[in-house]
Amino acid sequence: MKSRGSLGAIVGLVIVSLAGLFLLLRSPSGPEPLGAPAAGGRSYVTGIFEDITARNPWANFGPQTTIWNQYVTAHAHPSLFRYTVGRYDWVPMLANAMPTPLEPEGELWHSAVRVREGFRWSDGTPVTAHDVAFTFLAITTLGANQLGGNFPSFAPEDLLVRVEAVDDYTVAFYLTRPDGRYNFGILMAPIFQRAFWEPHLEAALASDDPLGAIFDVEVTNEPVAGSFLYGTWERGSFINRPANPGFSSRGEREMLYTNGAVRLVTEGLYDWTGYGEPVGDPELEVVTGPYVDDVHYRVFGTQATGVLALQAGEADFLFNPLGLERGFQDQLRDVPSVTLIENPNNGIRYLSFNLRREPMNLLAFRQAVAVLIDREFVTDRVLQGVAYPIYSIVPPANVFWHSPAVEVYGAGMSRAERISEAVRLLESAGFTWDEQPVLNAAGNLTQPGSGLRLPSGEPMEELELLGPGEAYDPLRATFASWIERWLTEVGIPVRTNLTAFNVVSERVFDLQDFDMWILGWSLTIYPSYLESFFHSRYTELRGLNAQGYANPAYDRLVDEFLREADDMDRAAELAGELQAYLARDVPYVVLFDTPLVEAYRADRVTYPTTSGLGGLQGIRARETAGFIHAVQLLR
Repeated sequence: MKSRGSLGAIVGLVIVSLAGLFLLLRSPSGPEPLGAPAAGGRSYVTGIFEDITARNPWANFGPQTTIWNQYVTAHAHPSLFRYTVGRYDWVPMLANAMPTPLEPEGELWHSAVRVREGFRWSDGTPVTAHDVAFTFLAITTLGANQLGGNFPSFAPEDLLVRVEAVDDYTVAFYLTRPDGRYNFGILMAPIFQRAFWEPHLEAALASDDPLGAIFDVEVTNEPVAGSFLYGTWERGSFINRPANPGFSSRGEREMLYTNGAVRLVTEGLYDWTGYGEPVGDPELEVVTGPYVDDVHYRVFGTQATGVLALQAGEADFLFNPLGLERGFQDQLRDVPSVTLIENPNNGIRYLSFNLRREPMNLLAFRQAVAVLIDREFVTDRVLQGVAYPIYSIVPPANVFWHSPAVEVYGAGMSRAERISEAVRLLESAGFTWDEQPVLNAAGNLTQPGSGLRLPSGEPMEELELLGPGEAYDPLRATFASWIERWLTEVGIPVRTNLTAFNVVSERVFDLQDFDMWILGWSLTIYPSYLESFFHSRYTELRGLNAQGYANPAYDRLVDEFLREADDMDRAAELAGELQAYLARDVPYVVLFDTPLVEAYRADRVTYPTTSGLGGLQGIRARETAGFIHAVQLLR
């Protein structure tokens, strides 16, 4: 693979997985040096602003793949491969070496992976090739697309044919073709224990509702292979996860060298070197924890409550994918024991449409909506620079994959020009008004449009714009109110419904009961979401293409992008073409994002680094799924 399988040079940013790699400083025995897991008596207290909805991994990686669930359920399931904590070098995790090259075998393509010996589940039994093969058998039997969420990335139905355990520690993968999703999806999927899940799978398949049955399995006694156990969940109050005393990677040293070499060492178990021979001292060395006895997640109803807890020393860190609002930043800035940090974000907040319904299924209507939305007005004048506009599905912070050369409807237009262009687009598609919008000579709107009629001549019914409420995200609530205002000005009847985050998520992804919605994504570096968000194969319930976008030309191009598994430069060119498609077709109107400002108690905790794409919690989000790179986190 060109770029040696590393995305570090591509991204140009340093990121460290936390994986328990922090130190609590206030303890009876005093601080321990980074590099040795700490003694007992330490609890890492964090805050979240939305309760989790499930701990079951089938639900969490599937239809309930919200960022809050992912924050809390971190470190349960291993993956065969992961990224290094400093440079995005693609390295073994549960595997003990790189996979064999994909080679043709009959009509299929074959590759094998060796599982490292000595990696154990929390019940003391070994993790084997049989667990790996069972995991993929379970996904394919239940149906990756039917499971929804991230499962289509883990076991793409058009790509993965079967997975076999050749022996206790060798796994064989059979694919329809070479494809980037092999490395960046299949080999980074979560692995579940066969002994625990096989009886549940059999029971689920024998039931009337196999998916519902597997999603409802109680998992508190599920053996895991990550750094934390399930622990206790008091709904609406807290989740407490104790450290896994048998965590196999505890004490693993990851060493990154300036010449590109990587060395991973677990004393007595594992020693792997890749990307050349190490030269000199490592530029970064991280020793895996956990360094605490448990992680305690307190559920705060609002940011204000969480900030007060942080200020009072009752929390060490606040998880919030939106970052701290400016007022809370000012509130904490002068607190001596609190440190504020700012990092770039690899995420978007966006507006989308139900393309199954009229008029959202009409391109001219979506283009008109996009023209009317003045991102710069809201980000610069209303939000006073707290947010910045984004125009492409791949954010600018993801520099290698981002394409700035996309069409932006309404770019550089005045308000009057936007209204005139929206009217032109709607008229070109056959829309009519009882009374058209009227602008005076100065370009001011003197008469809003009213009585908008569909191309069929039928009056347009009022549309609902779903979004999270102001307490959850005042920035999205602000955008929603302005979008409602701008659409109403040209006669598009729309009513904003700001409600609970989990309600929006359920109505959009589980029920597909919506007209338009505003949400956001925390995204991956390798943009596999260009397929999982927009390929027509994911338009069913629980699929991530909830908007129902179906464009055969786009499907063909995104399939070509995924097949480009060796030449990342060519893959980036294709990613740019895909971004251009989406900008023209407008299944999403990408709106904005914010620099991520976070706060933590510097008197309580230190981190090996505080610099990284998506900040500390972005790092956490990636490790959340066992370093799974294909996961997308709804926020």
